[in-house]
Amino acid sequence: MSEQLLNDLRRGNEVFSNDPVYGMECRELSKNGQQPRALVLTCSDSRVVPEVIFQQPLGSMLVIRNAGARVTSDVIKDVQFFINEFKTIEVVIIMGHTQCGYYSHNVEHGIDIESVWLECLRTKLKKEQDIIDHVALKKVGDAAQIISEFVPHHIAVIGAFYHMDTGIVEI
Repeated sequence: MSEQLLNDLRRGNEVFSNDPVYGMECRELSKNGQQPRALVLTCSDSRVVPEVIFQQPLGSMLVIRNAGARVTSDVIKDVQFFINEFKTIEVVIIMGHTQCGYYSHNVEHGIDIESVWLECLRTKLKKEQDIIDHVALKKVGDAAQIISEFVPHHIAVIGAFYHMDTGIVEI
């Protein structure tokens, strides 16, 4: 690891901790606790940051991230824990995105796409990026359906898809 990177991270943290808005907000949250209203499962892609994309303040969203926003047994446990711990959660959002490296890899190597691949062929998608984006979108719907089986009925579970080229999220 480069010393330059560590120095950049340290400087960034110093700026953050001394910032009159974010630094103060963070310290207030440490005193008063967080009150998240949304729980987001999204991809670990560094360009997909829900708090920024939705312009939400610190403490208003809980975010679970993994490659492809996949539902695993650990994700289900996390979702259940957060819902039980934070009674303020009103919605669980499963958010995929265009240009997903995880699904690009899966399409390229034929991993975990059989039924989705057939659907793509039926809809006659010809561009590889269109197929990858379609696979990612289909997986969002599948994930939302699975998660909805594990959360109380009063909490909404919705799928969302972030278009990286425009910044728009389809909900």
